[in-house]
Amino acid sequence: MTDYRRTSFREPPSARLSEYMRQGWSGDAERTGLRPAPPAELTARRRAALSARWPGVRLIIPSGQPRLRSGDSHYPFRPDSSYVWLTGDQTAGGVLVMDPVGGEHDATLYVRPPSGRSDDSFWLDGAHGELWVGPRPGLADLAERLGVACATLYTADITRTLPVSGTFTALQREVYEIVLAAQQAALAQIGPGQPFRGYHRAIAQVLAAGLEQLGALPVSAAESLREDCGLHRRWTLCAPGHMVGLDVHDCGDAPAESYIDGVLRPGNVLTVEPGLYFQRYDELAPAALRGLGVRIEDDVLVTPDGYELLSGVLPRTAGEIEEWLAGSEPRTR
Repeated sequence: MTDYRRTSFREPPSARLSEYMRQGWSGDAERTGLRPAPPAELTARRRAALSARWPGVRLIIPSGQPRLRSGDSHYPFRPDSSYVWLTGDQTAGGVLVMDPVGGEHDATLYVRPPSGRSDDSFWLDGAHGELWVGPRPGLADLAERLGVACATLYTADITRTLPVSGTFTALQREVYEIVLAAQQAALAQIGPGQPFRGYHRAIAQVLAAGLEQLGALPVSAAESLREDCGLHRRWTLCAPGHMVGLDVHDCGDAPAESYIDGVLRPGNVLTVEPGLYFQRYDELAPAALRGLGVRIEDDVLVTPDGYELLSGVLPRTAGEIEEWLAGSEPRTR
């Protein structure tokens, strides 16, 4: 979801203010926010007609997002006509997904749930907090009103690097294998109680060693990894992972002690995205590497006893990528 308006509350609230802001709110508004909608039977017939037109095909119909006018001001939002016609909903950021099942489709409407008052987001989040934008209906209320299953819409952030020719050259494969090894090393550092920065450090160690192997580093990997050096970062550039949830870069404004300087907890979802990027005009990179870039990015759920690779169904190894491009079913794990 796009964070399209911020409040003036730039400083973290005190514990007393935080507790005070969560108290004393009437429950009268809990079930408000339901807009008029056509009869649920009508929108169900419309979805059935669309289903019959596209058997066996997953259909995704988004509502759309507010368009920026200038600065932090947006045009009045109007949802996509097809979305309203099929759902009756007028929510910004909603997505209708129709999954093929047999000869029909199962429809699920993904929308942002109420912000609630269990944390400070309802009054600090100017884009979605209900103190600013008004209450939103609960998922159960919305499902009853619209006659379609409703669920929370979570984002994903996944990257695969593909050889244009369909097969990796020897050098491309070597770089790909270095990045894949970095991701594997990172996954070994993910689990409840592990430091968030732990998997970042594991990625840096493998990529620095790989750059030394490729002849790119003017110093040893060990020296480059020192805090007063970091030359390997010329070709790693991006942070190798972040939290992901309702927003792609979730919790970006969270205090460091509860995020990058904190520990992983069950239920956290994060990206693991090592990469090496050689600009074509970089005269300090070996000539053969210039213009080559590889990133492998997956989404990972921290579980009570380790982790789950949420995007594991996608091909990850160089061989699996080539099989996929060749049109055969890759042997994923």
